[in-house]
Amino acid sequence: MKSILFIGLNQLPHRYLHNYCVHLSERYVVTIISRDDGLNKIECDAYKSIYIGKHRGISKKKLVRKFRTLLGIMETICAVKKHVQIHKYDVIYIWDQTWAFLFKLTLGFRHKYIMQMFAPGVSGSKLKNLIHDYQVRINVLFFDNVFMGSERAKQFFNVPDYKAYITGVGVEGIGFRERSFKSMNLVYLGALTNRYVDESVLGFIRFYNANKDQISMSYKIIGGGDEGSVNSMKTIIENEGFGVPVQYLGRLDDDQVLEVFNASNIGVVYNRVTSYYTNNISTKLYEYLLSGMPVIAVKNSSLLSVVTQDNGVTVEDNPESFEAGLKMIMSSLDNYNSERIAMSGSACSVAKIVQDRLIPYLDKIIGGAS
Repeated sequence: MKSILFIGLNQLPHRYLHNYCVHLSERYVVTIISRDDGLNKIECDAYKSIYIGKHRGISKKKLVRKFRTLLGIMETICAVKKHVQIHKYDVIYIWDQTWAFLFKLTLGFRHKYIMQMFAPGVSGSKLKNLIHDYQVRINVLFFDNVFMGSERAKQFFNVPDYKAYITGVGVEGIGFRERSFKSMNLVYLGALTNRYVDESVLGFIRFYNANKDQISMSYKIIGGGDEGSVNSMKTIIENEGFGVPVQYLGRLDDDQVLEVFNASNIGVVYNRVTSYYTNNISTKLYEYLLSGMPVIAVKNSSLLSVVTQDNGVTVEDNPESFEAGLKMIMSSLDNYNSERIAMSGSACSVAKIVQDRLIPYLDKIIGGAS
């Protein structure tokens, strides 16, 4: 069997890469090398995971955090270099878009490489986004094989056709089941930073206060973020949500996420519509759909062809529109069917993406030029 080495500067695998590797392991020998960030580790016999360094905790001092980041980058690169001097791989897949070039410069040009490109910068700062996007474009110059999720990302970064491999984004449902729609139990899973998810909480609170006598409902928010975003969420819940069944749960392990999903029946996709979100694919959208949940999602160009009256509603990025969307959801509860909803997201299932895109691309690269 051919072999693939995944390398990353953050702890891997997360849920998405784990799902990819499980399917890829049926055809390739898969190894993952990454930092140990102190997070829970996914154990799996289908592939090998190697962790580098020792988690030092998160400092409150910005300069210390920056220093530790740079130290972690150098430690990872040095450890990977030692590893590939001993072990041979048919392709090295770098799961990073801003420092990937350092791996190639350090490991040498004799290997075959893939660089994973994700998305443009999503900071609230235009300057930070500009610097981030410039970094990505510089990295692309070093690689002949660049994997990305969408044609929009390719166009945004001006990736030449001969380098670009459009893989799509593969996700798995989180505990598919036939959902009951006698209540409205919302769940948001994702980052909070620069998403303004607290606006959806305000919309939910208003909807609950106006309709609590008509139907049972709840809203659970899962995920971490910067201190300002987290505090804003907690403040709104504390000040505006007294007596309202809305909870901020923070970061959860996968088993805990599954428990929340099993008790939910509506998925929330929320972020402000800004220039830096127009090119992003919402993996959470497909996770909800493949789990059998209709969605309430803020409109953007990547969602309009996916969200229909059979699997949810789209709204504007403000509390008033979110409240109105919940009213539309409530009026459509009797029409939702979990199996049909899951089918609407099947084009982005991991199995399909791996079989139709990744395997053909990998076989071409492994058998061809670097």
